[in-house]
Amino acid sequence: MVLSINCHSKKDTIIYTLYWDKGGANMATHAVFEELGASYEMIEIDLSKNMQKSAGYLAINPNGKVPTLVHKGQVVYESAAILMYVLDQQPESGLAPNIGCPKRGVYYQYLFWMSSTLQEAANHWAHPEQYISDEHNLQQVKDKANDVLTHCWDIIEKGLASHGPWLLGDQLSGLIFIYL
Repeated sequence: MVLSINCHSKKDTIIYTLYWDKGGANMATHAVFEELGASYEMIEIDLSKNMQKSAGYLAINPNGKVPTLVHKGQVVYESAAILMYVLDQQPESGLAPNIGCPKRGVYYQYLFWMSSTLQEAANHWAHPEQYISDEHNLQQVKDKANDVLTHCWDIIEKGLASHGPWLLGDQLSGLIFIYL
């Protein structure tokens, strides 16, 4: 069964559809929708029931993963790309530096780093069985992932200490939502 949640705001002219699952990397987009007051619909793709492997969903996202966004007929997948796309649709929100602003590069850097390096380490820690076939070495995978996560959090702490209060200095951005 597909769970569909309709959330509408005063901005009913913009409607997003987000395909998601509990625990997936979709919380950032959901939080951004709420922050923006955007009109959206969420359709749950229950990964525990292999709904992501259905022909219908694979036609939308051939990777068979969540999240996936559909907006005005355009399909976008990968959490960082979705967040960038949504924030670029509403530049007046100020949640992304303007194109041409030097901080845009730092914004991209953290956005991609969080959705790849940091998220990958978190996935290794949370689901070591997906990365190794020998059950006896699962703890080794978790331990290594914990080391990488500790290093990642150190990078964030140093970035905040030297440029804070936010990763982009004084500017609150969509980066705050990426690791939800």
